Amino acid sequence: MDCKISEALGMFRSVYLIFTPILIDTVKDSLPKCDRCNSPVTDSIKIEIENHGKVKLGKYTYGSWVCNDCLTKRASEEKYSTP
Repeated sequence: MDCKISEALGMFRSVYLIFTPILIDTVKDSLPKCDRCNSPVTDSIKIEIENHGKVKLGKYTYGSWVCNDCLTKRASEEKYSTP
């Protein structure tokens, strides 16, 4: 019985490793893009997904999506450009 469980877990792991990147890419492609860097962006994701590096947190403001990285960069640019 232990051998069958081990085989089943091995098969599950193989399927998981094959389909996980496909699912991530499908979700990533269906998300809106940041207007500045063109990265997929959303306002609510689990930290594990954000840490994966393929989807960024952001905000929908003034009719477009902007990721938090670009918002921070924009704020920094505005701070240094004002006299």
